[in-house]
Amino acid sequence: MPCSIPVHVISLPRRSDRRAWMKTHLQQIGLPCSFFDATDARDLHPDQLARCYDPARFALHNPGQPEMTIGLLACTLSHTRLWQQIAASGTPWTLVLEDDAVFTHRDPTRLLESIAAAAGPNDVVLLNSRTRGVWMRDRIPLGTAGCTLYHVNAETFLAAAYLISLGAAQRLTAAVSRDGLVCASDWWHRRDGADWSRIIPIRVAKPDPAEQHTDLGSDIASQNHNNKYFEFVHDNTHRAVSIFSGLVRDPRNPRHWLLFVSRLLRRIHGYYFLRPRCVN
Repeated sequence: MPCSIPVHVISLPRRSDRRAWMKTHLQQIGLPCSFFDATDARDLHPDQLARCYDPARFALHNPGQPEMTIGLLACTLSHTRLWQQIAASGTPWTLVLEDDAVFTHRDPTRLLESIAAAAGPNDVVLLNSRTRGVWMRDRIPLGTAGCTLYHVNAETFLAAAYLISLGAAQRLTAAVSRDGLVCASDWWHRRDGADWSRIIPIRVAKPDPAEQHTDLGSDIASQNHNNKYFEFVHDNTHRAVSIFSGLVRDPRNPRHWLLFVSRLLRRIHGYYFLRPRCVN
């Protein structure tokens, strides 16, 4: 059956090769899509940035990450512009993909319909994420879809593939209009600094139904030569404790077992005793 949830792929208009690849991939799994023109970092003008991005305000909200690179700004503007379109459309749920997202789930249509039926009216559900912790008491098994929904309660990143509800799009759009850009598009949950979990509930589907293509990076942000943000993400999420295995990436590290025990205790506490910061 065709999917009733609209699919929008964020992609640069000049990258016809990536668009052709994504269109073929999504047609093969029964997800017809439309392309949303991403903001090109090459075309960003200082006057355009000044209307939505205040470096002083951003630094005030993010003392540990006091600036955004031009590539990350372009990526964030692409997502926030799409959120505005979704908020005005009245569509209950929308699937948002970047043009390097690949579905690995055997039946994505059934999965998306199951998530839309189980999640709350103001949720964002990440289909490809790096998260350090979830709230186990709030999990929702999706039965035949083969995944489980979790409410995150620790650092969570990546925005390559996610389902966004109408309520979430409206809340996010209102927050950006009111405060400007005080966090990046994929800063869903952070321990220190601004994030979206203070505005909307963030859920993740595990195991991940989608992943990023290993040979395709984020083309929107690829022209950026300042990689501080990406180093920050990799250092603090890709080396984190896995949600399933509970293993630290490098067991030869002398601090391996100290990190393992401390993270395990924090994880157990977060599983059962810490409620999410934002509820429906």
